[in-house]
Amino acid sequence: MALTSIKRNDGGEFKINTHLTLGALRNAQIKGLLNKDFISSVIKAGMGNEVEFDALPMDDILLIDLAYICYSLGEKEPLSIDDFLNLADINFQDLTEIYTEVLTNLIAKPGKMPEDFKKATPRPNGNGKKKKRRS
Repeated sequence: MALTSIKRNDGGEFKINTHLTLGALRNAQIKGLLNKDFISSVIKAGMGNEVEFDALPMDDILLIDLAYICYSLGEKEPLSIDDFLNLADINFQDLTEIYTEVLTNLIAKPGKMPEDFKKATPRPNGNGKKKKRRS
C-alpha cells in the first residue's frame, strides 16, 4: 500500500505524492535539495532489463529531501524544509518507504494501456461494412 501522508506532531497530517516527475526532480536539484548525481543514477539504474538498486545513492540527507519534495509537490505554499522537519512525525521506516516508492514509480515500466485495451476489446468478425445480398 502506498504511503500517502505523514503524521504531524501537532495533529493532522501532511499529504505526500511519491509519483515524482523528472521535472520535479530537476527543480529540486536546482534548489539544492537533491544531489547532482541522483537523477543520473536513477536513469542509469533503470536503463537495463534488471534494476541495479545497489548502484542507487542512498543517505540520510537524500531520504529527508525526498520526503520534503513529496510533501511540497502538492502544496501551493509549502513550509520551508526546516519547518516541515520540525512538524513532521516521521521515522526512518517512513523515509525508506518513501524512497522505495519514489524509485519504483520512476523506474517501473508504465503499463501498456493501448495494447491491453485492444486485447480486451472484442473485435467484430467483419470489417464493419454490411455485405450486399444478391437475390
